[in-house]
Amino acid sequence: MSIILLILAGTAAGGVVRALFEMRQQAREHRQKKEALKKFEQEHPGR
Repeated sequence: MSIILLILAGTAAGGVVRALFEMRQQAREHRQKKEALKKFEQEHPGR
């Protein structure tokens, strides 16, 4: 019984860690897109 609980707890913890990691990666990609857009607007004013 305790083995099953340990596996479930480990799986849940792994899911949380993976979700946090994916959120961080998406935030980084979003920031890079925003910076690229800002740079593009500076190079091509009046669009």
